[in-house]
Amino acid sequence: MREHVKPEVALEIISVCFSVAIKQKDCKEIAKLESMKRKIYEGDTHTIEIVLNEYGPKVKEVLEGERNVTGGDKRDSN
Repeated sequence: MREHVKPEVALEIISVCFSVAIKQKDCKEIAKLESMKRKIYEGDTHTIEIVLNEYGPKVKEVLEGERNVTGGDKRDSN
């Protein structure tokens, strides 16, 4: 992945994590994510790598789990 794209992808991953933490009312995780988001905006490459390597696969797994057997997207089935 190109270096200039990593912060953008990390912010997208953080956004998904935020929505899950808010839904679960997990105040500690929300505070942690806010701190990480701030560090990403500041250009902290270590934090960006943590988000991409640790949170990224979890988000991918969740998003892939939303697909139904026919390959369609459950979000579009309403």
